[in-house]
Amino acid sequence: MSDIQPQTPPDIQGQNTQPSPVPTKASGLAIVALVLGIIAIIGSWIPILNNFAFQLALIGLILGIIAILSIRKGKAGGKGLTITAVVINVVAIVIVLFTQWVFAKALDEVSKDLDSGSKVVSTSQKAAAGDSKKDDQKADNSKLAIGKAVTLDNGLQVSVDSKAEKTDQADKKYLLVTVTYKNTGSEPIDYNQFDWKQTSDSGNMEDTEIPFLDEEPLGSGTLKAAGTVTGFVAVKPDAASISYFGNIIDKEAAATWLLK
Repeated sequence: MSDIQPQTPPDIQGQNTQPSPVPTKASGLAIVALVLGIIAIIGSWIPILNNFAFQLALIGLILGIIAILSIRKGKAGGKGLTITAVVINVVAIVIVLFTQWVFAKALDEVSKDLDSGSKVVSTSQKAAAGDSKKDDQKADNSKLAIGKAVTLDNGLQVSVDSKAEKTDQADKKYLLVTVTYKNTGSEPIDYNQFDWKQTSDSGNMEDTEIPFLDEEPLGSGTLKAAGTVTGFVAVKPDAASISYFGNIIDKEAAATWLLK
């Protein structure tokens, strides 16, 4: 009886076969953005520390946007992780702005109570003169030239020092406006780049821009008495003016500088 040898299936290698898809690794930028967002959202509730959290969230948001662009070009994966990182950083920025507004409002209320208890208007004529002076000051501050400084009621001195055109990493042109804050009062005062708004020739007022530059914009923080800080705020190249608001909820600008 002859031995029966097992038959070897024919080699079908290379016949109608396709290489299995290689999973794309998640973007390293997305992972870094996610970590920064988590740290920022934890620190966003803590006074003073949330200024640092805002910077982390802003960096994380920029990295997340760059990661999304890389994913669209097919250079990296992890779309869900990247979107999560962007959302977390945006939430952290919103929380920081909200908490700073709450703290600033509380300080303003305390300051108003102290002022009302310590200042006495002797005559109605003096009060009327004071109101008229404030109205004149607001009118004078509506068309300031670059280089002029104004001092607000809380002792914060604000000035627009210079302007310069620049193109960012995304090949988009901006007008970088250099501004300076100086606390001439005795109490700490908060500042924030979102206290500024730009206005076009047609009268359209909108928020300032967020360029992709090596230099960091003004950011936010708290100035102690006699403290000073200088930074830039980005606006569109054709912006006609830039206005400063005491905080992000004010409807009327405290001062406006002409850019043309």
